[in-house]
Amino acid sequence: MKYKKSMYTRILKIDDDSWMVHNLSSGSECILDSQELKILNNCSMPQEDSKELLCQLYEMGIIVNDKVDEIACLELERKISMYSFTSDEAGFVIAPTMDCNAYCFYCYENETRKSCYMDERTEKALVEYIKNIALGKKRMYISWFGGEPLLCRDLIVRISNELTRFADENKIDYHCEITTNGYYLDKIIDNIHDLRISDIQVTLDGFKEEHEKRKHFLQNDSWERIVNNIYDFSRRGIHITLRFNFDKGNIQSIKEMVEFLIKQERWNKNITIYFYPLEPNSIQEKLYFKEKEYEQVMHNLYTFLYNTGYYNDRKYALDFRKLSLPCYGATLGTVAIDYKGLIYQCQHLLCREEYSIGDVFEGVIVTEKVNSWYDGTVSDKCKKCEVLPLCQGGCVAKPQLGKNEYVCHMMKYRIKTQEQLKVQAYMDSLLE
Repeated sequence: MKYKKSMYTRILKIDDDSWMVHNLSSGSECILDSQELKILNNCSMPQEDSKELLCQLYEMGIIVNDKVDEIACLELERKISMYSFTSDEAGFVIAPTMDCNAYCFYCYENETRKSCYMDERTEKALVEYIKNIALGKKRMYISWFGGEPLLCRDLIVRISNELTRFADENKIDYHCEITTNGYYLDKIIDNIHDLRISDIQVTLDGFKEEHEKRKHFLQNDSWERIVNNIYDFSRRGIHITLRFNFDKGNIQSIKEMVEFLIKQERWNKNITIYFYPLEPNSIQEKLYFKEKEYEQVMHNLYTFLYNTGYYNDRKYALDFRKLSLPCYGATLGTVAIDYKGLIYQCQHLLCREEYSIGDVFEGVIVTEKVNSWYDGTVSDKCKKCEVLPLCQGGCVAKPQLGKNEYVCHMMKYRIKTQEQLKVQAYMDSLLE
């Protein structure tokens, strides 16, 4: 067999005679010395004494058969995943309201914000729709979304109780997650495990003053209450993801907030952090970063995060994870449902009725709109991108909304920084 270096193999220098080699598609990594690196780089012309190492590198996916088309392999994996996911899993992103108790100036849902809530008829039809779709599946999950979903706490409890019984009776692995501003979390803390909620995402905008200025909560105790809720839930074993939305106006405040959280005695490894740029459709032009600036800002933020000690007990967070699909919008195995019961292929489309593909009363109506939504292919630009295994082409919905400039996964902009931090973490471990 003839070999070639995988197009997704990346080589990071540790020192003059040590190199970290990792592959974004296979997930494998190893440390090579200079002589071994030379063998890797000349794998197409192997010497007799290099065969053992080359066999090992081949098994790791760092080198591949020279006849293999790796781009075609990824496309095949996406197409297989589109249907295997649909056959084994059923996922539902549910927005029981688009109303909210915060008034964030940047929130895209402001375009569709309405003080409307799911009515009893729609609620009952939703439960039956979910049961019909999930019956016979191995796994089922609900993601509560909005708006602020916890404005509908009673509805969430009712639906969760009914679906829990259904899942247990039919031996379906069932869990929930919720995206929330965090204010009302304490209202469900006593029955959080009964609701099968295992993951919570809370969006933060900075330290106290900046956060409250941007959120415009109607209540005056929002920041303290949200922080307490984050710690209370994480210490009960619930995984909390903190998403920090950033623009040019709150970078320093975000850093202050992160330092504050990590220095608290209540800080624990059930809390994870990531940063995401606000996009230009939602705020004034002078505030947002342009796409070409993302890499530098990501370097700034994630290097700062490393220096806080955040990664000390979670080195795994520096690993790279291949995706089988760009997002759940790439398969009908997961759909988004709004408070009217209308069904969409992605949460970004909620309440934009022209993108609806059916409703919970009649189900999905198969039309050309459904068939043409996603076919597993990616653009020529994506095919040439070395980050393709980590994003699989990026957001499926944004091109439908005319947002082609902001399709790429954020990993594209932070991969170099994350690689630098992996090397730094390895070097630090040698000193321990």
